[in-house]
Amino acid sequence: MAQLQRAHVILICGFNIVSSPVAVVGNALIIATIWRNSSLRTPSYIFLDGIAITDFFTGLITQPAFIAYMFGNPSLFDNKTLRITALRIFNTIGRYFYSVTIVTATVMAIERWFYMSRRSFITVRRAYFIFATILLALVPFSMLRLWLVSQESIRDFFDLFTMGSLSVICLAITSFSYFKVFCIIKRQQLQVVAINQASQNLGQPAAVNLTKYRKSVSTILYILLLFWGTFLPQAICVSILFFSNNRADTKMAYSIFHVAATLCFLSSALNPLLYNCRLKDIRQEVKLLIRKIACKN
Repeated sequence: MAQLQRAHVILICGFNIVSSPVAVVGNALIIATIWRNSSLRTPSYIFLDGIAITDFFTGLITQPAFIAYMFGNPSLFDNKTLRITALRIFNTIGRYFYSVTIVTATVMAIERWFYMSRRSFITVRRAYFIFATILLALVPFSMLRLWLVSQESIRDFFDLFTMGSLSVICLAITSFSYFKVFCIIKRQQLQVVAINQASQNLGQPAAVNLTKYRKSVSTILYILLLFWGTFLPQAICVSILFFSNNRADTKMAYSIFHVAATLCFLSSALNPLLYNCRLKDIRQEVKLLIRKIACKN
């Protein structure tokens, strides 16, 4: 059992050691790409840049703290001081970056809904202001239990009532907003089909290509599924363990939680790949930036 636990800790550390620099480099490229191109500074891309910033610091700070916490595990170096210090950093900073990410993603969903319904009031300046407000407003929320973390407990990683409530509210708002976006795009698809059929009947070329609408739907869906797909396992895991008081601090429970937390971190590394695969303007600018950096070297 001890060897199995040691192998588990080493595997979790190894996976995070690999994904952490991927998240840092990948999101740094996205941040630099958006900031160096004024044409990309739209409200939608500003919020996307905000998520890239939180993913960058997740890879730079939160994951290394989590790795340090795992290294302090009794099956490796058994350093309680290292574990508690890393736990405080991981719990507090991780809580902050996660909160900023989930609220920013929610605001981005609302912005897309208003934009598609032609009621958008969010300008570039307002987008900057909204993101800055999110950064400042969530500082007290993330510091809520910093000095209460004096022992290892799964409840100290993810507080069900604060983080859980925020997650449920943001998930509901995000899902509703994207549902409205899908409805609007569906109506536009029907309109485009009617226009194209009328154009073909008159012997004219089709007015609009439906491909961009389908791609818009799939891109939004992929971003939404990746974000929630990597986080929900952790939330579900903690929720189950929270209501299983007699099993909440077993070695098996911690092993499950470590895997769920690692999966949650994975989105920080995968998001830049998703942006490059699905967003053509981002992909082209990232390629130009990489070539420019390569030429300088």
